[in-house]
Amino acid sequence: MQGRRHIATVSVHSLADGIAEVIKSLPDDEGVLVVYHKPKTYTHRGAEKLCRGESDMIAEVSERVGPDRGVQFVNWGRHTATNEFKDCKHVILAGILQYNVAQYEATGRGAKKASVEDDFSDDDFRATRIGEISHHIFQAACRGSIRKTVNGGCPEGCKLYVVFSTDRGNGFPREQLSVIFPDSEVIDWVPSHAEKQLGGKVGQTIELLKRAEQDGRTEIDASEVMEEIGVSRPNFLKDIVGHKGFQIALKHIGWEYVSTRGRGGGSRFIRRLPINV
Repeated sequence: MQGRRHIATVSVHSLADGIAEVIKSLPDDEGVLVVYHKPKTYTHRGAEKLCRGESDMIAEVSERVGPDRGVQFVNWGRHTATNEFKDCKHVILAGILQYNVAQYEATGRGAKKASVEDDFSDDDFRATRIGEISHHIFQAACRGSIRKTVNGGCPEGCKLYVVFSTDRGNGFPREQLSVIFPDSEVIDWVPSHAEKQLGGKVGQTIELLKRAEQDGRTEIDASEVMEEIGVSRPNFLKDIVGHKGFQIALKHIGWEYVSTRGRGGGSRFIRRLPINV
């Protein structure tokens, strides 16, 4: 069954940059498995070639980390029922596997033993979709070392990196990861190159906070930030504080935005410990 791919808005080159950055941060003697979407191909004169605009994830990542790192790869669709990668301590899911609407409805109706005349509500559809995505995330993650049991739990130090959208509709809820993996620690991850790609007022705010840290400051009023970058309070709240990339980058550089009620302000940025990738 072919699943839909929802990583088209993120170029394979950018995705490979982030994956390579993670791999380079891990000890060389610890195995890494990358689960990826196969690119679209066509056959020409007996040879398989990539379709226009497609890139090979294996080649892109291997080029960035070097041939001697020994990274393992398996594509979505072959991510179940194999012990081949059981010694890979870390697993990176480059995107998640999703089906189309008809496939989810067929799966849900089958599970309910419902006919085509029976009602299949929006709640039924959402539950089926989230359940199927969760199943595939769990299966892919368990190709690595976390499938092993050590003292009643996973081997110490195993890490799972998952690249996915949290947008409503085609996205996947972040909190569902804690349902799939109880007692796990879920943190936001942003590659350093993605942080650099934040432009405009959002990027200016990140750079301002970095300079504040270099100056030894641990707090900075939001009003000072707004004045410095030249933005009104409504636009600051909507376009900067409400920007998903900004929130992730903010955590990555070790700052937190603390909002206070009321028109007068008092909202500020506070220096916290950064999240290590």
